[in-house]
Amino acid sequence: MRRITVSAKLAIAVAVPLLSLLAMATTFYAHSNRVDRALANLVDVDEPLVDAAYAIEANTLKSGFASLGYIHDRDPIHRERMQNELLAYQLALDRFQSLAATDQRREQVERLGVLGQTYRKLAESLLDETDVLAMRLEEFNVALEEIDTTLDERLQPSVKADDPQALAKLHAVMELEVNVNGIAKGVQQLMTKRTAEAQRRIDEDTDDFRRFLKEYRDIVVDEEEMRLADEVEKGFERAVALAHEIVDLRHARDTRIDELVVVSNAFEKLVEDEIIEDVHAALRQQQASVREMASKAYMLTIATVLISLCVGGGIGFVVVRGLRDSVGRLVDGSKALGRGELDYRMEVRSNDELQDVAEAFNQMATDLDSSHNALRQSNRELERRVAKRTEDLSRSNANLEQFAYVASHDLQEPLRKVASCCQALAEDYADKLDDEGREWIAFAVDGATRMRRLVSDLLEFSRVSTRGKAAEPTDANRACQAALNNLAAAVEERDAQIVCRPLPTVLADAGQLAQLFQNLVGNSIKYCRDDQPVIEIGAEPSDDLWQFYIKDNGIGIAPEFHERIFQIFQRLHRQDEYPGTGVGLAICRRVVERLGGKLWVQSQSGQGSTFFFTLPAVSSINERRKDNEIDIRSNINVG
Repeated sequence: MRRITVSAKLAIAVAVPLLSLLAMATTFYAHSNRVDRALANLVDVDEPLVDAAYAIEANTLKSGFASLGYIHDRDPIHRERMQNELLAYQLALDRFQSLAATDQRREQVERLGVLGQTYRKLAESLLDETDVLAMRLEEFNVALEEIDTTLDERLQPSVKADDPQALAKLHAVMELEVNVNGIAKGVQQLMTKRTAEAQRRIDEDTDDFRRFLKEYRDIVVDEEEMRLADEVEKGFERAVALAHEIVDLRHARDTRIDELVVVSNAFEKLVEDEIIEDVHAALRQQQASVREMASKAYMLTIATVLISLCVGGGIGFVVVRGLRDSVGRLVDGSKALGRGELDYRMEVRSNDELQDVAEAFNQMATDLDSSHNALRQSNRELERRVAKRTEDLSRSNANLEQFAYVASHDLQEPLRKVASCCQALAEDYADKLDDEGREWIAFAVDGATRMRRLVSDLLEFSRVSTRGKAAEPTDANRACQAALNNLAAAVEERDAQIVCRPLPTVLADAGQLAQLFQNLVGNSIKYCRDDQPVIEIGAEPSDDLWQFYIKDNGIGIAPEFHERIFQIFQRLHRQDEYPGTGVGLAICRRVVERLGGKLWVQSQSGQGSTFFFTLPAVSSINERRKDNEIDIRSNINVG
């Protein structure tokens, strides 16, 4: 039997549907051409008429925008643009008139002409009124400036300091200036937006100006001051007249704008709702017949497509299904091998490369089975060696712990005797010793006592790993409370203020966690000079850990000593300042590291210290245990 490769099968599976699609596309293209030719035969005799109608509407809108631009900044360019757009409108109207072939179209041309004449007159009137309004505003501003100048530079300086009415005159002049500014702001507000409030403000400031000017006249006796008051009144009346004229002009301009909007809407309604709609109705009627022909062509195309897809899809399905079954058996074999079923063998009957792959897979499974047996034997030997070394290490740790206990006990006994003898010597021969002798005996007693405490702390340091219990879920609140109970005397003596926030449950040794809190809180109480110790204890979540902190207001630690304080026997202060052995923080770090965390400090000299340490959260440990169980099961399956 002739062998057919996988590539050839895939080529057949892809080529047959593609040829079917090509036949479908060819049929669709032929029918589309017939429809396009039918659509091209639709002659829209009203297309130039529609273009002319749209041009009329567009020129009207553009001229309106130009008028609004001229109102905004009175740029002559906008006025010229408006004239150009109106001229273009007239040309479009003439073109529309030349294309009007029916009585309905000629009636529409007549209406467009009337609307255009009305629109032109309104636009030109709007621009003229805008020019007049700008002139009146300029005259109004000049009149106000003259009044301000007269009040500031002539009327106000004319008031003499020894005049008994000087204060009243100055008050009246200041009120006149306020009213002038109020009228100016009212006119400015009116130009921005016509409101009753602006009109009311102008009227009120006008009345107030006249009232304060009358008050000024009543107290003036000097002829020069009276003449200046008359001049101010004359200028003010001129400004008020201009303000009223500006109000009327603004109203007239708003009326013109509203009329322009009405005419523009009439243009839009005539063009869109009548002219364009008539043309579209004729086009829709012609296109309906084309769509009917197109639907028949599409039905024939769909039938061709369905036949092509059935034939091509059937051939492709047969080919792909054969490949899929073979590949599926290969995948099943790979999964079985992954589960550790090394005795699994594939059976793929195919006349292509998949048969070669199956045979290679079976050979690989055979080789893996042989290698796995050898690996299993090696694992057993390795486990036996590890068990023996673990037993030896446990025995060595037990011997080391016994040695440390015996050594500490044997060292403490001579030290206890030395201290006792020195104390007895000091008591029995106190009257025979001078001050220097008693001082030397005190030194000996103190040295022996410190040596005993140092040996005891060293023993405690060695027992962190050897005597520590297995980590288990531990309530940190209870461990902290136990530590505070042990420190009750020191807390009461220093009147320490301790704030303990709610603490979580972590994976730890309860005894060592209490010792950790006791050492850190005890240091915070001890290393605080004369101030009342203030200590805060809390914890915050950090990924899969809990970060504890113990913050105090003590003497602080310089940054260069942040690591040195955690080394055994390392002290930063003299014995007479702060007694101790230099082992406490070393024990703390060893406890934290044994429990899988870290211990560090943040501090500055003289600014207090904050000790941080992390411990595993109970949830994270459970997740890791699950992961380990999964790994163990996986290893067992493979093994």
